[in-house]
Amino acid sequence: MGARRTPAPATASTAAPGGEVVCGLNGTYALGEVIGEGTFAVVYRARSTTTGSAVAVKRLKQHESVFESTRARDELCALRRLAGDGRRPQNPNVVEVLDVAKDGEQVDLVLQLFEHCDFATALAERQFTAPHVNSYMRGLLRGLVHIHSLSFVHRDIKPTNVLYNFAERRALIVDFGLAPQLLSLAYFDDGTVKSCLAQTEVFMRIMVV
Repeated sequence: MGARRTPAPATASTAAPGGEVVCGLNGTYALGEVIGEGTFAVVYRARSTTTGSAVAVKRLKQHESVFESTRARDELCALRRLAGDGRRPQNPNVVEVLDVAKDGEQVDLVLQLFEHCDFATALAERQFTAPHVNSYMRGLLRGLVHIHSLSFVHRDIKPTNVLYNFAERRALIVDFGLAPQLLSLAYFDDGTVKSCLAQTEVFMRIMVV
């Protein structure tokens, strides 16, 4: 979720009587500005129309391929399994899913709103001092330990998917669209995994390009 700021398109949702752009059944969430956009989704700053709390709404783009529809399903599955429950608290370094707003064929993931820096700008301005680098890496590794402990693999770790808040000195891992659970993977007879290449190309390790 980057620093891009543009108005939410009214054609993507339903306009409420007060002029707000809303999503979900009965207009549960009012959409605001776009705070991030990728190949598969657009992320909006939003608020609950019932509680007034600020949230992030990840609107999945409509795609026709099996891979793209599976990506949306995998992300929701991963976020639900990684969420805290009565036995364990929500991990502070993994984004929390709050709700799923579905209206017809449109599916929106309602996530915690995490205020964060623009990574490229912070890097260019040398804001990442040694203490912040330590906090960033510590949060990233703690988040990955939690993810791996539940048999998930993120597969798309990169700066735009590991957000950082300087005031809180906290990192947050987001975007689980390429995160299958290892238990659900298919295997060949010799025990090797049937897998496909899935990662952002510029961040791929050289041995898998």
